[in-house]
Amino acid sequence: MTIFFKYGVQITETLKSVLNIPVLWGGIHPIVQPEECLAHADMVCVGEGEEALVELVTKMENGQDYYDVPGMWFKENEKIIKNPMRRLIQNLDTIPLPDNGYENKYILSGRHICAMNEDLLTKHSGRGKKIYKTMPSRGCLFECTYCCNSAFKKLYPNQNHIRKRSLDNVLRELMEVKNAGTLWEQRAKK
Repeated sequence: MTIFFKYGVQITETLKSVLNIPVLWGGIHPIVQPEECLAHADMVCVGEGEEALVELVTKMENGQDYYDVPGMWFKENEKIIKNPMRRLIQNLDTIPLPDNGYENKYILSGRHICAMNEDLLTKHSGRGKKIYKTMPSRGCLFECTYCCNSAFKKLYPNQNHIRKRSLDNVLRELMEVKNAGTLWEQRAKK
C-alpha cells in the first residue's frame, strides 16, 4: 500500500545490502505505480499475484527464462519489461487458504527485520490485541475516485470485478484459524 512505500524501500535496501537476490514487490501501490516501484525492486507484480507468482517461481526453480510471465514487470539493466495483465481470478475458492504460521515470516520492527513470533504479532496488530482478518470477496460495486478500486477497474476492463468465495471455503478458513489458536493456547499452558 502507498502508506508503506517508504518502509518497502527501506526493507528492499536492507535486503539488497546483505543478499544477492532479486526482490519482488506486489500490492496496490506497485499495481498502480509499477515504474516508480521498479526504481527500487527488480520485479513488480501488476494485478492479482497468485497465479503469476506460482508461474514465476516455477520458472526460476527450473532455470527457465521468466521475463515473459504475464502479470509481472521486470527491470533489467535499466530497461523495463512490461508483460500483459493476467485475467482476474473468477473462482476465489481455487486460491489456497492463507498460511498463518510464523515459519519463514518476517516483519520490520523498528529498524530491524525480525522473525515473526506471537509477541511481535500482538505488538504490531493494533493496540496489543490479537486480530484476524479474512477476505471473503474481492472487488467493489463503486468507483470512488479516492479508492484503489477505481484504478483497478480501469486495469481490468470488461471483466467481472465482484467475486466471492463460497460459504464453505470461508468457514473452513475460520475453523482452521480457530483450531490453530486453540492448539497454540494448549501448548502455551504446558
